[in-house]
Order: sequence, then C-alpha cells, then structure tokens
Amino acid sequence: TFPGVEIQATVAQNIIEENFLVRNRSIEAYETIALLVLGLLLCFMCSFLPIFISTILLGLMSYLTILVDIYYFFGNGILLSSSMFLILYVLVFFLVINTKYWLTDKERRKTKKIFSSYVSSEIADKMLENPDDVDLMGESRRLTVFFSDIRGYTAFSEKRDTKELVAQL
Repeated sequence: TFPGVEIQATVAQNIIEENFLVRNRSIEAYETIALLVLGLLLCFMCSFLPIFISTILLGLMSYLTILVDIYYFFGNGILLSSSMFLILYVLVFFLVINTKYWLTDKERRKTKKIFSSYVSSEIADKMLENPDDVDLMGESRRLTVFFSDIRGYTAFSEKRDTKELVAQL
C-alpha cells in the first residue's frame, strides 16, 4: 500500500474528468466587499472595546472564518479565500493595539509633563502608575517646616511674567 499512488491516481482522475477547483468571480467580489465592510466594522468595534475583549472577538472571528471556509469547501465545493480574512484580523488587531498604546502613552507623557512642573518626577511617576492611590484632598502629617526668604525676590518677581518666573525657579 503506497499512499502516494492513491494521491496520484486521484489527481489523474480529476484531470481526466476535468473536476478542478475553480474560484468563482462573483465570490471574489463578495469577498472584497466583505473584507472592506468587516475591516471597517472591526476597527470601529475594537477601538471602543478593551484590548482583552478585542482579542477574544478577533480570535472568535478567526475560528468562525475557518469553520465557514471548511463548510463551503467540503459541503459545496466552493473555494473561499479565508487567508485574506485571517490577515485582516491580524492587521486590525495590531492597528487597534498600536493606536491605543500610542494614544495612552501620549496622554501619559502629557500628564507627566504637567505634574512634573509642580512635583518631582518620581512623585509624578508614582501618581501615573497608581492613579487610584492619588488623594487630591491631601493628607495630615506632623512636620517641621523651614521658611526662608530670597533677597530681592519681590522686586524681581514684580518685573517678570508668571511663566518666566516659574521657569527661573
């Protein structure tokens, strides 16, 4: 028993009977439209969903695409281009992940820059890492405070713009 011989015989029989797998042009048009609509819909949906849910959604879509491809191929002999849909899902996933990452990172840098003007960068980092721990009402502590005056500061500050004064300090 040589399995290669059976495969060659099947190929020869398909050639003789002209039983080929052929892609239908109308199916290609439907696939193109479905790719565009599904791509836009998934981008829109995944941009509003959390990353974890987006990952599950795209995984389920991949699974369903493979099931539909298997059904049409073995059930009806229709050859679909499921690889294009799978590539679309991967592209949508990376597009959404990167967009969310860069937007979040941009917001984080902006917030850190604002806070760093008033507090040390270590405190700004701590506030950004644990935003739930930030208490805007402050906290009570028993401290010793030393007040000091800068000679000529009042005259100096009255002649300067607020932004320039903060930059000098």
